[in-house]
Amino acid sequence: MSEITIVTAFFDIGRTSWENSQRSNHEYMEAFKFWARIRNNVIIYTEKIFAEEIFNIRKSYGLEQRTKVITIDNVLNCDREIYDKMAAVMQSNIFRSFRKDPKSPESWNARYNYIMYLKSYFITDAINKKLTNDFVAWFDFGFNKNGTLDYPYKEEFDFLWKYDFENKMYLFVIEDIGIDKPIFDIVREMDVYITGNTVIGAKILWPQYHSLCRNSIISLADCGMADDDQTIALMAYRKKPQLFKLYKVNTWCGWLKELGGSHLTQKIFKEKKYKKYKRCALLYFKERNNTKAFFYYCKYLMGRFSK
Repeated sequence: MSEITIVTAFFDIGRTSWENSQRSNHEYMEAFKFWARIRNNVIIYTEKIFAEEIFNIRKSYGLEQRTKVITIDNVLNCDREIYDKMAAVMQSNIFRSFRKDPKSPESWNARYNYIMYLKSYFITDAINKKLTNDFVAWFDFGFNKNGTLDYPYKEEFDFLWKYDFENKMYLFVIEDIGIDKPIFDIVREMDVYITGNTVIGAKILWPQYHSLCRNSIISLADCGMADDDQTIALMAYRKKPQLFKLYKVNTWCGWLKELGGSHLTQKIFKEKKYKKYKRCALLYFKERNNTKAFFYYCKYLMGRFSK
């Protein structure tokens, strides 16, 4: 089976001061430390101030030879044109009021959305530097949120992750109800269909994926909108679906157990079916299919309030 190169990144986005979504740099480091014992080659893009600490985390697991830390002096200069476009849109009070939750960082924080976009930029850069294997995966730096998501045991990440993926870009679908909605509606309602914490793909396809993401951001900006990487990934898929494999997941990190990490102990999550009925009802209501909207809303109420 093929060994996968992992790319991740960490930049200070000022999250300690965010309302309702605070997370310190220390918490991010602890989350990275949880999965950083994985034996694959890991490439980390970061600021100079964090480089030594990140490298030493991998070194503490004896993985310094399988670690490459790349420092960026000014992350905004990686793709200044894209940052400027995002910033111009997100300064608009009209755009912010268009969003369901104007206080969410995706609505007001251009630096946040921009760094989320850079995921494909960093991987393409690593490929151009000839640092990767034939398959490359993006992991968010805080992947699995220090064991609070799918996998509770950090010791189980001490393995070499291998898997024979198809020659595709893998996007992980956390919600498929309404995935074909118009993009403007997705941006307004802030719906999430594609998980952003992981993208996996063949080395030869990543540059195409990055180009699709970049063009999607420009298209959104031309329409006076901006969003984070989850919506951008969906737009990229719509532009060239033959490049992709959509992989349905029920949890944010659950795919890893199914795709090479079979030994991992996974928490058991049971979604209450009535929540899905409510989403169906809302979707049909928007489509003005009142009969089906009423049907699913009744099913939602029966499930919600049944003993």
